[in-house]
Amino acid sequence: MFQNLKIKTRIMIFVAFIVILISLSIGIIAYMQSSNALMAQLEYAIVEFAEQGSEQVVSSIDIQKIVLEAIANRNVIRTMDWENQQKPALINEVNRTDFIGMGIVDMNGKAKYPDGTEAELGDRDYIKKAMTGITAMSSVLISRVTNSAVIMVATPIKDTSGRIISVLIGRLPGDILTDVTDTLKYGENGYSYIIDGKGTLISHNNRDLIMNQVNYIEESKTKKEFETLAVVMRNMIKGIKGFEGYYYQGENRYMGYSPIEGTDWSI
Repeated sequence: MFQNLKIKTRIMIFVAFIVILISLSIGIIAYMQSSNALMAQLEYAIVEFAEQGSEQVVSSIDIQKIVLEAIANRNVIRTMDWENQQKPALINEVNRTDFIGMGIVDMNGKAKYPDGTEAELGDRDYIKKAMTGITAMSSVLISRVTNSAVIMVATPIKDTSGRIISVLIGRLPGDILTDVTDTLKYGENGYSYIIDGKGTLISHNNRDLIMNQVNYIEESKTKKEFETLAVVMRNMIKGIKGFEGYYYQGENRYMGYSPIEGTDWSI
């Protein structure tokens, strides 16, 4: 049938075909360029958002460290008089600060608290660091007593000559982290979370994931649906910042992440 058409008609059809092809090509190229530009903008925005979140977490942590260091420097704490000086002072400090518990750890690692309980903490990394003169924090721990998420902070107690004579420890509620991440939401459905250096979730809007100490790096070893997320989290625990996509709960998602200075955590 096409052969029976006049040359002029054939040319018009051919030209129309070429115009449509060019228009489609331009449309596809424009779409791809627009899509790439949008993705680049998204990458920049949420990585920067993650960095801002990291700074907020560092600020919250630093405030609590400074508070504990100031308490450790008080004369009543440095006296090492537990019954008459330290114990009543710690009870008072718990009532006026964000700490929900405080105690003294001797140089052998034995901790004692105002409520009369004792514990052996000499093997804890944050205690070891404090004994070398560094104020340190634990990761998020699940208290067996209160069944709640807590963070331990430890700082050295020094005598008047600057010699470390014991360690002051303070227990913070895990809310110190969730109070930050709950407010960090990019877009309508965005949310934030924090993992520690092993990949365990220590802050998330789903509190059950924190309480159950979920670690998707470990989960991915037996559950294939978490493999792409685990790849991203392995990069997070390397202490780098980045932007990646992953598949989770039936959706393709995008994440910007950043390390949290002074810790092995990533947000």
